[in-house]
Amino acid sequence: MNDIILVMSDQHSGTCNSRQIESLNTPNLDYLEKTSQVFERAYCNCPLCVPSRMSFLTGKKPSKLGILNNDLVLDKEDTIATKMNEKGYRTILVGRMHFKGFDQHHGFQERYVGDITTQWWNEKRNDLGVFAGTMQMKGCLKEYGYGESPVREFDHAVLVKAIELLRNKDDRPIFMVIGFYGPHFPYCSKQDFYIQHLKDHIDTKDINLDALDEYQPMKMNSNQEEVFKIRCAYYGMIEELDSYIGTIHKEIRDRNKNSLFIYTSDHGDQIGKRHLFGKKAMYEDSVRIPMYIEDPSRQQTRHIHEVSLLDLHEAILEYADSNSMNVLYLKNSPVEICSWLEENNQIMQAVIWNGWKYISSNRQEYLYYLDNDPLEINNVINEYKEIACQLKQYIEDPETIRESILSRSSITTKIKQRAIEEKPESFARFKFSNEFENKPKKE
Repeated sequence: MNDIILVMSDQHSGTCNSRQIESLNTPNLDYLEKTSQVFERAYCNCPLCVPSRMSFLTGKKPSKLGILNNDLVLDKEDTIATKMNEKGYRTILVGRMHFKGFDQHHGFQERYVGDITTQWWNEKRNDLGVFAGTMQMKGCLKEYGYGESPVREFDHAVLVKAIELLRNKDDRPIFMVIGFYGPHFPYCSKQDFYIQHLKDHIDTKDINLDALDEYQPMKMNSNQEEVFKIRCAYYGMIEELDSYIGTIHKEIRDRNKNSLFIYTSDHGDQIGKRHLFGKKAMYEDSVRIPMYIEDPSRQQTRHIHEVSLLDLHEAILEYADSNSMNVLYLKNSPVEICSWLEENNQIMQAVIWNGWKYISSNRQEYLYYLDNDPLEINNVINEYKEIACQLKQYIEDPETIRESILSRSSITTKIKQRAIEEKPESFARFKFSNEFENKPKKE
């Protein structure tokens, strides 16, 4: 059995790569473009951290889990780590996964570094300095630019530990998930990367595109200069992440030339388009993710059919059994995405297939043909009712989804109460060495 190494970043939009953004300098991802199975239309199943990650880990849709916000907890479900243990793999988690509650392993035999966010409810980090509040969407515009940041310190620690573990030889095959927090906000990058992008032409006119009515409560006040500098930082964070991917990739190939190497992310980021930042929306910037699978037994291929993190879950298990993952390469079915907008209590669902995107909310239906309308401006549902009807059959009853959320909320409430009574320590929380007293520089 071959080692399987999965690198999962946080909030790296699949629309942000060097093919689509000329100024983005990502030599290691560009290399993977030439050596990997590249899935151009890869998607998360919910554009939010915890729902997306718990869905990937369990192989279950967020709507079935009832996990559609970051406060709901995964309880006793089997995960991909549990299944890989049974197949004889040594399962290792290094860094980010955003587990809430007492169980901070969920099947992983080993866990290192910890997480950057809190494990409990109504708990705030008191060690973020000037970056306090900036890890949340509502505070992401507070600080941005270049300099030291909590994200950069955490991700460097994850890199160091991952390399250390990869250099330790073991008779068992390893399934290792390496979780970086970048390019999640706060938008703060390495100085050289940021300053280089200040010289680039970065189009910011898209901040004035209309947003659907459902997303109006999520819009934030921002101007083109502000968005320009935020994108300079975001692109710089992707470039630093790219250097980490290159370091890990080299170490993996030195260890075993036949290992399976995967890079993906949990969801994307609007980075100011339509005055939206972060995730939750069904726009491509939020739901599309990078997905590279380097399998030395296969020639490089570029795939244009839709796949999701749920499909990746099944494909990894298939590979562990047979050193093949045809379930991913031969997939020909729609991707289903669900999101809960707590700002206005909207259940949003999207179905994407053959370049068509159908969206259903409490209020309205939308249909876009992404090949001709990548900015998702023209709702063509009246012109293509038959296609909309075909995709609509995959939409779930919103009330059933709400019942699933309520059921999961009941489980979470019991765990919350136990946490209040026992007052456990956040044993899986990464501890910073930096006090972060200096504001990031913007010029």
